[in-house]
Amino acid sequence: MAAACLMLLWGNDLFAQTVSQSALMRQALRYGNLKLSVADGRINTAGSQPRSYSTRNSNSAGRRESFQLRSINGRPQLLYELSTTKDKLTLSISGNDKVLFKRALTDKGKEDKKRAVEFEFSQKPGEPVRMTVGGEGEDRKVQTGETLWHLLMRDSEPLEEHVLPLLVMLRPGWRLMELADEAEAKLLVLARAGDLPNHNRWQALLDQLSDDSYARREAADRQLRQGGESALRFLRELDFYSLDAEQQFRVKRMINSMSARTVDDDADEIAARLSGDPAIWLILLSRDQEATRTIAAERLSTLLGKSIDFDPAADEKTRQRQIERLGKQLAVPAKKRKNSG
Repeated sequence: MAAACLMLLWGNDLFAQTVSQSALMRQALRYGNLKLSVADGRINTAGSQPRSYSTRNSNSAGRRESFQLRSINGRPQLLYELSTTKDKLTLSISGNDKVLFKRALTDKGKEDKKRAVEFEFSQKPGEPVRMTVGGEGEDRKVQTGETLWHLLMRDSEPLEEHVLPLLVMLRPGWRLMELADEAEAKLLVLARAGDLPNHNRWQALLDQLSDDSYARREAADRQLRQGGESALRFLRELDFYSLDAEQQFRVKRMINSMSARTVDDDADEIAARLSGDPAIWLILLSRDQEATRTIAAERLSTLLGKSIDFDPAADEKTRQRQIERLGKQLAVPAKKRKNSG
């Protein structure tokens, strides 16, 4: 299944076909027991207990391949490298939150430039997810986002072409693009129904954590946990030492537990988590449907607490200029996703 997915997505790129047909990779993954997930929008291996495994092979045509999987201090470490006379691919997963997928061209002849593209996908603890396409001195395109979902909703094409096939190889059957689309649809449903969390609600629940009633404190704790990324962002931005002892205890416990999720995100969780993020609604201003742009503009205005300079009914060039200005004001990159709707 993984090989078929890779060949379908990477087309006639001979190097990619070499990866997809790697018997070494398939054997290593079957034996190694590595489990990938996307939790809180970030790729991780939490919960994996991989077997140590190391293997390599090479041939006279200059093809070299190696795979190493081990556990260091209880955290999985994976390193896969494939080199030919023209290309080198590196897949590195270290711990629960450090990922690097990189393809470098070692022979940049004219013929290869028509088909092969250098890219690098990186995820580091405490930093945005980053996607770069193109090598040094070329027309490089760089995207960053707080989570993988931000990148998929902003401009999915680079990830669909270069990164998702590798993730499908590591976890066959993974449908991340479909999940991002489903989450976006649910975001719009929540917005139409007016059922989106806001800062005032989180503040009211925070105040309730100090209530004399244990039941009311527990209810507020539970509702904050259910608020996902929006509530977590609110909690992280609090002045911790201005809280009373009960609030400090509960807020610290919530941040630790909400930050340590290891199960796969589902569409409902993604939508709830992203609903309070201005960056997501800025992205949705670029959608083709005017109704979607209108909802996104209204939601962004609500989050910012002021009217924004954006006309959902304006022509595309005007809208793009307005989005670019808003992006600069918010320090958020805005790019239209291919075939967005």
